[in-house]
Amino acid sequence: MKKSKDSFLKYLRQYFTVHLPTQKQSSPHTITACRQTWNMLLAYVVKAQNTTLEKLTFENITCNVQTGYGGRTFTQNATNKTRVIYE
Repeated sequence: MKKSKDSFLKYLRQYFTVHLPTQKQSSPHTITACRQTWNMLLAYVVKAQNTTLEKLTFENITCNVQTGYGGRTFTQNATNKTRVIYE
């Protein structure tokens, strides 16, 4: 049986909507910070691997991707659009 292509995003969504608020009882500020960090990582992965968000899977988040992502500095402007300021 083939896994659904959206399973990665489905599990990530559940992490933010079920796990963090109910099981971990994380504060709304923690959830927001974590979500923003994941959004920046996903944007980096999409650009670095020349793919789309819909095609991402767990296999896309490799050690090399995480290492490359860690070397960047991000900023967020008033309209909540994140951009890389250092590469």
